[in-house]
Amino acid sequence: MHALAACAMHAREVRASLEEHVALGPETKILEVGCGPHGVSFFLDVGDVTAVDPLAAFYDDAFAWVREGARGVTTLEARGEDLPFEDGAFDVVITDNVLDHTREPARVLREIHRVLRPRGVLFFAVNVHRITGWALTAAHERVVTRVRRPLDMLAPHPFAFRRQDAVGMLEAAGFLIASERELPHGDHHHGEPRSVLRRLARGAFDRIFPVAYWQAVCSSEPRGDGPVVPIG
Repeated sequence: MHALAACAMHAREVRASLEEHVALGPETKILEVGCGPHGVSFFLDVGDVTAVDPLAAFYDDAFAWVREGARGVTTLEARGEDLPFEDGAFDVVITDNVLDHTREPARVLREIHRVLRPRGVLFFAVNVHRITGWALTAAHERVVTRVRRPLDMLAPHPFAFRRQDAVGMLEAAGFLIASERELPHGDHHHGEPRSVLRRLARGAFDRIFPVAYWQAVCSSEPRGDGPVVPIG
């Protein structure tokens, strides 16, 4: 229950970030790409919400108690690289700490841009690394994911991004960044570890491989179409 409370709090923060740029109402069509077992979409309590994940059928069964508490959320099994929706089908898309789990992150962002209406809104978040963590994870990606199956299971985060990498991919996909913020890294869904040893281990890891949780709210208006205007 503690974990669900943290998820609900995080969803409220995401909703507040979105509402700085766009009005959300019962008719707002919202898509979450990579909802996982208990994504933001299950706690938004606003809009006509669709949540997709490659493991959606498994999560629907294993986490039915989360789904039962969510109102008006439709789940579908789909990959971010191939979203089964028409162009411009959604007003808002959320992808929260998902892109580093995907096979083709640039393609995921292009698909998200495609399914958003013109000047639709994207809430995007990903862990961004400083040089040490980025170099370590990049080396891991080259060694493990080049082998692919059966070693894919050893690479839950096949990509590592610096802030400039994330910004570059968003802009290349046609997004304009309206606002951004960087938060200290931590398990924002489950809180700090209770064990003293685990806290010490996390502190040491964060000093050697510093990571931040980077969030951006973006407009799907293509670059080159004039000045940036407020999203709405």
